[in-house]
Amino acid sequence: MHYGLTTEQLELQSRARDLATGVIEPRAADVDRDEQYPWDNVRALKDAGFMGMTIPREYGGAGLSFLDAALVIEEMAKVCGVTGRISVEANMGAISAVMQYGTEAQKRLAAELVLDGDKPAICITEPGAGSAATEMTSRADQRGDEYVLNGKKHWITGGGVSRFHLIFARVFDEQGEDRGIGGFIAIRDEDQGLIVGQREPTMGLRGIPETEILFEDLVIDKSRVLMPPSGFKRGFGDLMNAYNAQRVGAGTVALGLAAGAYERARRFTLDPRGYEHSARGGAAHDIQRGAFARRGRLAVPRCECRRAGETVRLRNGDQSDERRTPVVRRERILAQYADRAHRA
Repeated sequence: MHYGLTTEQLELQSRARDLATGVIEPRAADVDRDEQYPWDNVRALKDAGFMGMTIPREYGGAGLSFLDAALVIEEMAKVCGVTGRISVEANMGAISAVMQYGTEAQKRLAAELVLDGDKPAICITEPGAGSAATEMTSRADQRGDEYVLNGKKHWITGGGVSRFHLIFARVFDEQGEDRGIGGFIAIRDEDQGLIVGQREPTMGLRGIPETEILFEDLVIDKSRVLMPPSGFKRGFGDLMNAYNAQRVGAGTVALGLAAGAYERARRFTLDPRGYEHSARGGAAHDIQRGAFARRGRLAVPRCECRRAGETVRLRNGDQSDERRTPVVRRERILAQYADRAHRA
């Protein structure tokens, strides 16, 4: 399969690169050092049309592909990992799950928030369970047409800045029987009982908070339940498959960080001052030799990320272009490409 970019994609990539180098890069170090969420970067992304790119046109988005989004994410991550991560979650992940399985009202709610600059938060990981669904203890107890959520999540990206939250919890009916795991939509500052807890310390990407999120009798109306056709028993797997588009973005952020490091090293070695100010005479030469040795290695993860983005497009796009690949196999292909890109 050929991954040469179209004229439109090259123009999109160029616009993203101009924004990244002209607006995002100058204060990228400050964002990480000060541990402050870069709202000004979010406004720049919004103004450029890079928030909600993958949202269908009927909901106000651009209707672009995940490959298109990956091109923007890579350019942002080259200069600022935090802005790259924001670009991921504004175009993949929770928003993907809602756009695939949500009701009309849910899709319009999510689209309105994301297009206005919100980075959705997805609440899966728990202190004693990690992301293992079988060990999940957060629960949603049915009470008529409502569900009452109680529990605790941690390492939630965007805690305290995100408004839209997609929460996974184990569902119990009114007789106390376990019905499976469901997805619930809650909006910070609107739904009482959603509490932002302690911020978790991180080694990098410190401009975006990772926090605990607590649910204390959080009441969610049944209209805010994100329900695939397969229901609670099997719906968790369907929702996670839709969310897994985010893995393309995670791999692309890693690629962007590596590509950005390479480009900075290359610029350093091509600047004569790099030799003059090296701590040791051969330091710049060593950097140059190492940088150019790694140049070819970047082509592999870049290809894998684009292949993963294209796989998602085939899966969610025109059914006639599916090449009759079984659903399970397509999911495996997506996971394989994204994982390889991330590791590379």
